[in-house]
Amino acid sequence: MASSIGGKATWAPEMPDEDTFLFDENDIPHWISDGMTIGSHSLDHINLAEQDLVTCERQGRESKVILEKTGRS
Repeated sequence: MASSIGGKATWAPEMPDEDTFLFDENDIPHWISDGMTIGSHSLDHINLAEQDLVTCERQGRESKVILEKTGRS
């Protein structure tokens, strides 16, 4: 869900406070330096099983680019 970095958990209204912000780009380098491996299953948290191949590839590719760029910040 790389497109949600710094955003809100709008997909989870059952969360106690749906206005709570998610992690932001400043958190990622700290996690990496602490030894965490970060990955993403999609750019927009869509159900990839319901998408065509082109959409799935774009979701993976763009998510990876964002996370790699952010991790080097």
